[in-house]
Amino acid sequence: KQNQILGGQERDVQALERELFGFERELSQAREKLKKLDKRQTHTQGVSDNFERISNIREILAQFERELTIAKVAQLEDEIFECYSRIYRKTGFINRVKIDPKSFDVIMFDKNQKIIPVDKLSAGEKQIYAISVLWALSKMSGKSLPMIIDTPLGRLDSHHRANLVQNFFPEASHQVIILSTDTEIDQQHFVELEKHISHTYTINFNLEKGHSLLENQYLFDTEVQGSAQ
Repeated sequence: KQNQILGGQERDVQALERELFGFERELSQAREKLKKLDKRQTHTQGVSDNFERISNIREILAQFERELTIAKVAQLEDEIFECYSRIYRKTGFINRVKIDPKSFDVIMFDKNQKIIPVDKLSAGEKQIYAISVLWALSKMSGKSLPMIIDTPLGRLDSHHRANLVQNFFPEASHQVIILSTDTEIDQQHFVELEKHISHTYTINFNLEKGHSLLENQYLFDTEVQGSAQ
């Protein structure tokens, strides 16, 4: 029942995102009209009412842009927090994410509402933070954007590696390309991801020939992969 409720809420969010996209398009069209009015105004002398109309339009557009930015920023805050919570093992460590609507600086708070400086995070935590922001931006775009992830697990411990493999890689995008070393996506992680994989390749450097060779399978593949799923 809760899944059904959640599904309904997700559909509502998607509908709101489509509506917001329509507002953004209207804002873009209004800006273009404003530019044309500005150009036309430079050739019109002695028509004081036009100046007043343009001033009013500018103020309305500026106000609309401010409100739209605040709404988008609030939505992005929720998305970053949701993405971070799904792949970070210290549940409750990050309690809230705040974004300055002017500078777009991201501020994180703990459960006591104390600021957690990003520069104080460990290398692995910074990597998770960066992945969370990119994942949230990708989801917010409303478009199917492919994602390429290079050496994704190098700085992470076993718990965070498992979270990424289980919660991030299968859902990050419709198309995810992972450039991994054999110590990152090991045999256990490969088995967990195998049902989501359409193609695997291994790049081996040949010392004698002085160049790399490409094989159509991964280190732990039992068979060569077929067509994309």
